[in-house]
Amino acid sequence: MNLKWRSLFALAFVLLCAPTWAAEYWVSPGGSNLQNPGTQAAPWRTLNHALGGARMRAGDTLHVTPGVYDQDTLVVTVSGTADAPIRVAGEPGAKIHCTGRDGFFIMKNADNTIRPAYLIFEGLEVYGAARAGFLCSWGSSHITIRNCHIHDCGEWACMIDASDYAVIENCI
Repeated sequence: MNLKWRSLFALAFVLLCAPTWAAEYWVSPGGSNLQNPGTQAAPWRTLNHALGGARMRAGDTLHVTPGVYDQDTLVVTVSGTADAPIRVAGEPGAKIHCTGRDGFFIMKNADNTIRPAYLIFEGLEVYGAARAGFLCSWGSSHITIRNCHIHDCGEWACMIDASDYAVIENCI
């Protein structure tokens, strides 16, 4: 094999084996879903925009900045992997006021093409949902809810129903 082909082979190998870099995104009550790229300087406005539009990828982190988020049910349609879960991390003072039936609704979609998995929710205050602060249901798996304050929900703080490997730790 001549030097040219060895060099091309080595370059292809490096590119194929190179790690994909996880991104960090931000949401803020004062942000914009229409104009902002979700950076710390120009955050998105809603969690639905970040978690419901397949914007986030395995290994990404969504920082929820301080403030009150008045949101209807947050339908989560993203998935991480075992090696690179998606993290939703509340900064101190981040409060999610749920005005809908459930706070975070984590469930496969009707045609079974989206099965949320490997998600970590931490450091969030979630309140006001008519039914559940977190509802992990059909087809979701490997969901971790930790260090969250979940209160004033109609029926449950967290409801786990037909979901595999759900962990709830250090929540009040």
